[in-house]
Amino acid sequence: MCGITFLINRDNQPIEVSVISHITNALKHRGPDHQDTWTHNNVGLGHTRLAIIDPEGGQQPLFNETKDIVVIFNGEIYNHKFLRTTLENKGHILGNKSDGAVIPHLFEEYGADCFLKLDGMFSIILYDLRHNKIYIVRDRLGIKPLVTYIDENIFIGGSEIRALLRHPKVPRQINRQSIADFLTFGYPMEPDTVLKNIYSFKPGEIGIYDLANHKLSCSPYWKPSFPKHNEYSSYSGKQIREEFESLFLDVIGTHIDADVPVACYISGGIDSSAVTAAIALRRPDLKAFSLSFSQAKFDEMRYATEVTEQSNVQLHKVQADNITLENLYDAVIRVEQPQIFTLDVANQLLSSTTSKTGFKVVLTGDGADEMLGGYDHFMADAWRRRIAHIPGTGWIFNKILSNLGYPKDFHTHYKKVMIDEKSKPIGLFGFIPPWYAIWRLNQNISFPLLKYPGRDPLDKDGPIANICAHAQEHIKNIAPLNKAIYLEMHTRLPSWTLWKADRNPMVNSLEARLPYLDNRLIDFFLKIPPHFKMNLHKEKYILREGFRNLLPKSILKRRKYAFNTPINKFLLSPEKLDQWLGHDALIKTDIFREDAVLALLNKIKTPEPSEPFKHALEVQTLIGVLTTQMLLLHYEAT
Repeated sequence: MCGITFLINRDNQPIEVSVISHITNALKHRGPDHQDTWTHNNVGLGHTRLAIIDPEGGQQPLFNETKDIVVIFNGEIYNHKFLRTTLENKGHILGNKSDGAVIPHLFEEYGADCFLKLDGMFSIILYDLRHNKIYIVRDRLGIKPLVTYIDENIFIGGSEIRALLRHPKVPRQINRQSIADFLTFGYPMEPDTVLKNIYSFKPGEIGIYDLANHKLSCSPYWKPSFPKHNEYSSYSGKQIREEFESLFLDVIGTHIDADVPVACYISGGIDSSAVTAAIALRRPDLKAFSLSFSQAKFDEMRYATEVTEQSNVQLHKVQADNITLENLYDAVIRVEQPQIFTLDVANQLLSSTTSKTGFKVVLTGDGADEMLGGYDHFMADAWRRRIAHIPGTGWIFNKILSNLGYPKDFHTHYKKVMIDEKSKPIGLFGFIPPWYAIWRLNQNISFPLLKYPGRDPLDKDGPIANICAHAQEHIKNIAPLNKAIYLEMHTRLPSWTLWKADRNPMVNSLEARLPYLDNRLIDFFLKIPPHFKMNLHKEKYILREGFRNLLPKSILKRRKYAFNTPINKFLLSPEKLDQWLGHDALIKTDIFREDAVLALLNKIKTPEPSEPFKHALEVQTLIGVLTTQMLLLHYEAT
């Protein structure tokens, strides 16, 4: 795991080593073990290293034998041993034993097709000096980050925004449309960031920059493909379960491959519990780290304890009650993204404790919910499709929503948006996204706060409509659940889940590995019938079936529990918020209406709100406004 940077002077002026070094030094937390730069004419590459495989070797840049292919990369290549053997059998001499050492030789052998052979998480910058071209590549799903900025003078990229902002020619302009999108969806929608013209490079794409004419062309090298309704294999449930169990254990084996100690996170949910139990089969000395909270409704420690005791795993409890404005500010600056939750404070405390205990690698359960329809909204949508069209079933559907944890005030809104007015989202998107009711309610709350709302994020020109329009050939004949998962793979997964899954550990020099998003498991999840992902009674069904001999029954039977943290009382004390939400601060960013922000602050003080679900979203919106202000004031963006 590393931090990477690149800089191209588009006026062909030579790169100053001091400039690329200064940019790269912003990422030293991602790679405290070694830092290096490399320049050639108007191209500069930078790298900070967290040494995990081949700690003594493995420095970057990486080269082929003739040193006319140059590579820097961030991530892990899980099939590097197989690829190394293949290359050595073809006569290649690899410079070191690191996983990344295979990349320049693969390119030498296969050209751009080599990236299809990589099973891993990565952002890669490859400079082909033979043809004067630079290749920019990001893994299939966007597990590893890469942000870029380009204008007539420079083309710059790096693992984090903070590196780009060290270059004096990168402007700090507010992307107001991205903030409107954030308050609707709960996250800025990739490729946008909160800063104008700084973009996330798209997952599953190759960019080729021709240094001769300074043109950049991008194209996808991978797209998710789901079977059509009549194309599912004839495998029995037993065969699918056995294939999954074998594949999962094999994936775990590749993900614990490291020359340094490996730990895991466990929350008590089935995703992380299965990862923990599976690692323990191979690593009897495994240590697991889990967050604990004093408030019982947030604490899952008893479930984590049950799993670790059964698997003989040492459990480290990390107490995470102290959420203050100060550590929320620190967390937001580190994650480089505004948030509607305070989760990052706890997650960064967790990674700090894990790192300080002596670990550089941690395995997590991230990604399973997105790939298998694990959120309650997917279950609600399945029941909507099943019974909403049947007269007289309204009371049944309300009961289902209650059982899923939705307060009564949400039932009316859900029925209006998802049933009575369903023709609108179907007309825009071709189907009804499971999160659509939440998005609409978020929008109703947040848009009155904005001075310049911009285009409607949920209209025909918004990001969801754009994704669905480009995907119609891929999704028009697939199952409704798979349509929702396809959308999830292009929205929440890269824009929020993976953004945080990288940055929250890496601020503390800790690499997170996500076995559920391994290429082989992704291919498996895409091909299996929808009812093995989620049926009307159980979400993540294949996990429960595949792990029934591995996990306690209490974990297998437990419903999805959304990880959250307590909201501190600071939201009820406006005087403490003045630094970010006061008159001067709001004038400086010029995004939010002061009167509307004050009205929302007063509204959330209601001790017993009549609409508890809407109230919860109002609190989230206020946190979103607060963290947006924190981040943009820190950036001194205008």
